[in-house]
Order: sequence, then C-alpha cells, then structure tokens
Amino acid sequence: MKFRMLLDKVELKQIEADHKFEQIFKALESGSVMPTPGPF
Repeated sequence: MKFRMLLDKVELKQIEADHKFEQIFKALESGSVMPTPGPF
C-alpha cells in the first residue's frame, strides 16, 4: 500500500513536469516566451 502511494506521488510529479514542458514548447512555437518567476 505504501508503495502505491509513493508511485502516485511520482506520477503526479511527472504530470506536473510534462505540463510545464508543454507550456514552454507552446510559448516557443508561438514566439512569445515570457519569463515566469521560479528557481531557474
């Protein structure tokens, strides 16, 4: 059961990362890259 909870967390992080990359690629394609506040 604990392993499943850990797996769910990992999957959630992966989905969040995919969403962020998707936003970056869409911005690059449209030519309007706007910096967003973040650690990088």
